[in-house]
Amino acid sequence: MDTTTQSSDAFYKGKTDGIFLPEERDELGLTTQMREDIDRRLAIAEEQIRNGQYRTLDDEFMKEFSDKAYARSKKLLDSKR
Repeated sequence: MDTTTQSSDAFYKGKTDGIFLPEERDELGLTTQMREDIDRRLAIAEEQIRNGQYRTLDDEFMKEFSDKAYARSKKLLDSKR
């Protein structure tokens, strides 16, 4: 079926035999699907913050994280000798 004989239904759904029509974008260049994904991720993050499931990424946390990573790496390297 070529594009001249396809039903308008196929065009309405935005898909025609493997060819996708360009999606509408907002002023930031985001598609509806992108915006929904961002909204979903923000809702999850907000819920985690409300439940106290987050860490502040301050200098103290980063130093502690770096020290632990260094210790793990050193332990792995020492075990291979």
